[in-house]
Amino acid sequence: MQEAFVKLWRKPPDAGEPAYPSWMRTTVTNLAINALQRDKRPGALPDDFGDQKKSKELTPQRKLEDDENLLHIQRALDRLDPDKRTMLMLRVNEHMSYEEIAEHLGVPVGTVMSRLNRARLALLGELDSTFDPKSQLPSTYDINRYREA
Repeated sequence: MQEAFVKLWRKPPDAGEPAYPSWMRTTVTNLAINALQRDKRPGALPDDFGDQKKSKELTPQRKLEDDENLLHIQRALDRLDPDKRTMLMLRVNEHMSYEEIAEHLGVPVGTVMSRLNRARLALLGELDSTFDPKSQLPSTYDINRYREA
């Protein structure tokens, strides 16, 4: 940005002040492209780019936390109604699309979507009901703790 402002100060656009926004946008874009070409970044990202599980070191404490989270989720799933548990298992464990679940169960896709939503809400309710107020966890339930598990 600084380089673009210096260019604007040294040689403003001929059309005057109304042209500044478009001139600035074009100049900043071109300067960014030039900087990227100058840095000669590699063309492809590594295969494990963005894989959070691989990027986090698996320490004994991290493994224990993951095991506790899995146990917590399993207990909450066990308390769910079998129909709701089935919907979640088909979607998450079997990696089935809404259409595949609908075909498997013989119901419309909209029904699958609503049942899956109710199942997720029920699971969140079960996970929230097992919240231990004595622990030092925040008072609001955080589903992101269990996403990796």
